Amino acid sequence: MNQVTTSVQAADEISLPELLADLWRLKFWFVGLGFVFSALAVFYSLQLPNQYKSETVLYPVQQQGGAGLAASLGGQLGGLASMAGLNLGSKENKTALALQILNSRVFFEKLSEKYNMLVPLMAAEGWDRDSNTLLINQELYDSSAKKWVRQVAAPLTAEPSMEEAFVRFKDILQVDQDKATSMVRVGIEFVSPELAQQWVKAIVTELNAEMRHRELSEAERAISYLNEQLEKTSLQEVRSVMYDLIEEQTKTLMLANVREEYMFQVVDPAPYPQLKSGPKRAFIVIFAALGSIVIIILFSVFRLVMRKS
Repeated sequence: MNQVTTSVQAADEISLPELLADLWRLKFWFVGLGFVFSALAVFYSLQLPNQYKSETVLYPVQQQGGAGLAASLGGQLGGLASMAGLNLGSKENKTALALQILNSRVFFEKLSEKYNMLVPLMAAEGWDRDSNTLLINQELYDSSAKKWVRQVAAPLTAEPSMEEAFVRFKDILQVDQDKATSMVRVGIEFVSPELAQQWVKAIVTELNAEMRHRELSEAERAISYLNEQLEKTSLQEVRSVMYDLIEEQTKTLMLANVREEYMFQVVDPAPYPQLKSGPKRAFIVIFAALGSIVIIILFSVFRLVMRKS
């Protein structure tokens, strides 16, 4: 206990001139350790493959009729719309739903299966610019035999699970929404610029298709239900609202069938990235050099404390 107290007191007694003088005596260590750390950082950064980012800007398409119709319905008629399965939410709610679907595992599994994403996502180690080919790590996936050969411990298997692939996909996916303008940015950062562009386009296409499918199914079920209820009521006011609901759902069917960009309209298409977005090799080297400086300073403080204690 006394030794610890003495060490703390010694540390408190270290003055700045003493520290600077000791650091000056260690100046060659500064140079040597900084050079070693920087060299290791350069070597490490050069082993990292280049990353390329492709990003698209989307605007949520205005869904007509829903919010205004919801405001005009009240009490029993609003309940009738809910019973019919109508989604009378605002555009913001539908956009939030679409973004949640985009970030869901179910959506990724469909996307991965349709566009064969598993092998490049989990086994790619780089990209050859000259031949425009993806470099596959043969220790993970045997391209000639088309078989996963990676060595992993249980419960993992040689072939990556969808859970593993989903985690990796979330690492390269970037989704951001500007609350002020409602603009949505969707980007992919990957070792292959071609796949980064293709996957961004695929995400937008499949997300629009998914939202279109949901709206079509909902509208068809609602129209069927409302037609059944029309036959059961003779109240003119109720029948009039039912006709309005059917008209709105018919418009939804029409728009879903004729508009490809059903939920999101592409404002700025995803480009084929020419310049790399990462890794930040200069930052890695600078961080390593600063790390060596911190280590020398801590070592100097430790030496002075040990001398005084």
